[in-house]
Amino acid sequence: MTDVILVLNAGSSSVKFSMFTVDLLGQALRLRYRGAIEGIGSDPRFLVADADGRRVVDQPLAGRGIGAGDHAALLPVLLEWIAGHTDQLRVVAVGHRVVH
Repeated sequence: MTDVILVLNAGSSSVKFSMFTVDLLGQALRLRYRGAIEGIGSDPRFLVADADGRRVVDQPLAGRGIGAGDHAALLPVLLEWIAGHTDQLRVVAVGHRVVH
């Protein structure tokens, strides 16, 4: 099981995220994945890249019965991907960037 910290940045039409691995002592963070759910409210798409920038997911979401969706309807896509990921990721903390 790999412990990760999930950092979210929700905008008006997207949710961007980064996941960082946590070392055993909690002293260092390393980027594991970053991505976004873009096009919320119009044509949503789920994107994930690894730490080297290689695309690991590029998936349209409109065909999943979600329609254009909203943040609440689309955030489970990210959570399901984390839960079903082959690296056995375990979210131990979540942060959200708030700007006003």
